[in-house]
Amino acid sequence: VSDGEAMNCARELLRSDAVFAGSASGAVMAAALRAGDELDDTACIVAVLSDFGGYYLSKMYRDDWMREKGLYRREKLSLEQITAEDILQLKAPRDLIVAYPENTLAEVFEMMKQNDVSQLPIVSYNAPIGSISENKILSILIENDEAMNSKVVGFMEPPFPVCQTEATISELSEKLQQNAAGVLISLVDGKLQLLTKSDLIDALTHK
Repeated sequence: VSDGEAMNCARELLRSDAVFAGSASGAVMAAALRAGDELDDTACIVAVLSDFGGYYLSKMYRDDWMREKGLYRREKLSLEQITAEDILQLKAPRDLIVAYPENTLAEVFEMMKQNDVSQLPIVSYNAPIGSISENKILSILIENDEAMNSKVVGFMEPPFPVCQTEATISELSEKLQQNAAGVLISLVDGKLQLLTKSDLIDALTHK
């Protein structure tokens, strides 16, 4: 039983049965559930829950701590229930990397390399006005190998579509099918986050 499975099982015990258990108890319960899948209806499984959840209030019972460790898992949702907010909660918290109109292509490409991304939104006063991708930079350089010191604003691609956190995964998928590399999600604090096809696939495999 992995740490993530143990902790999420303990959290589910609290949600479903009001049993405030620790991670060791979560591991026991997860193992018992696995065993139950392999036994017939006449079997009786005894699981001893040995630790108290109060010792874990600052860790596994905090959503932000679970997300930071990559262990967060929401209760199972149907396809129609999965929203942008649910998908964002599966990702480790990270500020969105953006480019600004005054950045040069060289600066933008360096940001891409440092952050291991292949496209960036271009924003002005926190509003998306365009985007730029590695493919676009390559095509620019093929035509003009001295363009790297030019400002990115002159080479922008269309901006990523923007959705709210309550947008469903079907709505997000529809946006991504319209030749968009990503969808920007507008958060309640005014900040933006980016979701890609990879994020949607990850959400569907963890639902």
